[in-house]
Amino acid sequence: MKQIKTLLFLFTISLCMVLTSCEDDDDRIHFSQMIYPEDNAKITSIEITDIHSATVEVKNAKGTLSGKSDNEEIVTVEISDINYVTLRGHKLGTTTISVTDSENRTATLTVTVINSTSSLFISEHQIEVLTDNITNTDQTLIGNIKAELTAELPPVGGGFKLLYTSSEEGKLTYYPDIKDLNTKQEGTFRYNYDEALQTSFLILKYNDKEYVYRMSHGNRSQSATKTSIISGYYLIRDFTEDYKEMTDPKITKAEGGLYARIANNF
Repeated sequence: MKQIKTLLFLFTISLCMVLTSCEDDDDRIHFSQMIYPEDNAKITSIEITDIHSATVEVKNAKGTLSGKSDNEEIVTVEISDINYVTLRGHKLGTTTISVTDSENRTATLTVTVINSTSSLFISEHQIEVLTDNITNTDQTLIGNIKAELTAELPPVGGGFKLLYTSSEEGKLTYYPDIKDLNTKQEGTFRYNYDEALQTSFLILKYNDKEYVYRMSHGNRSQSATKTSIISGYYLIRDFTEDYKEMTDPKITKAEGGLYARIANNF
């Protein structure tokens, strides 16, 4: 009987070893995305971009962590805090990273590095023309100027796809109409921050021209009857200099802008 009990005990120990741990699944060391703090949000795979980093939490880890990547040309691993791991993408591809805690418990995560892209859909035009001492007879002229500025802007319904090669620049694809993705123009983009003005600019180059937009982040209601909010950017081009010779009326401000909302990739 004593021999049977010993064999049963050894079998139980062996079974626990096969299963990695005798703990409940919720108690095992695993990865979790930090954007879901209300639950464990257990993950076994994640996508990151090739120019940004991502931080994931290691749940139930004990003591200090050590981490490694199966391919550091694709992803490197940094232990950024006692229970947090920072992943940095370097080139496109898929690899596995693993972390081990002080009790020699290990969790693995499949990491796929993808291009960093964003798509901006042009949903609205915003035209502003200001003058000194405008009269009723000037209204038609102002209307003509507004029409000219509108014609200089990409049309509503068009869009830009930005493929980042760094955090400040990259390749641009401009679509006059996102319903027709075969009609497009290739170019480049870059961001510039003017310290003196404390203003960000988005500079687009395509069709052998350069377009400079003053930019700011903003949210818009989806429609007058819906309360949902969509996120995007106000992109403003300054045309005031083009009308500096006008004196009757005197144009003090001429800006043509668009609201470019952040969209799913197209």
